[in-house]
Amino acid sequence: MYLKAVRTAAETEGEEKKIDLANYVVKKFLKMGANDVVVSATSQETTQIKFANSEISTTQTWQSEKMHLFIAANKRLVSTSLRNFTKQAADEAVDKMMAFAAATEPNKEYGGIAEGPFTYSQIEDIYDKAVEELGEKAVDITESAIQAAMQNGAKRVAGVFEIATHQTYLLTSNKAEAFDKGTKLYLSLRALIDKFASG
Repeated sequence: MYLKAVRTAAETEGEEKKIDLANYVVKKFLKMGANDVVVSATSQETTQIKFANSEISTTQTWQSEKMHLFIAANKRLVSTSLRNFTKQAADEAVDKMMAFAAATEPNKEYGGIAEGPFTYSQIEDIYDKAVEELGEKAVDITESAIQAAMQNGAKRVAGVFEIATHQTYLLTSNKAEAFDKGTKLYLSLRALIDKFASG
């Protein structure tokens, strides 16, 4: 069964807390009178290498979490996001969103969210284990990029190289549930020849 597979994949990645909180939020919204609920919880680890004057200047790694919340209560639509994955923060957000919904005008064009569950096709190459495990090789790649620019005529090089791994869990009140894991690389390099020319 697909939902079981989704949960198993997520749990092996240590996502139990995210799944539990998403389920808690959906149930609480429904109990308080929401008709539709969508919760999307994402965690990401990012490593950033900055370079200036053709040398690496700083390297830092950080983790971030965000939970996007959307509700419809009698066609009154509200959305927000949480950065604190605790039940206390979730309770406060639910109370505020329901109060805000009660004070807003209905959206007559709102047609609801899709009814699940769904089966999603597997998309290849969204996650690359080699990217997640890049480690110190990221510094080597950055230095290679700097050298390539210098060998092709740059006098100075500046920019940033970012490596990130993200995991997202999606849950709706209409039985849609999905888990996604992906990686990304981003390199921005500015090559300067003189004060009038760069690329």
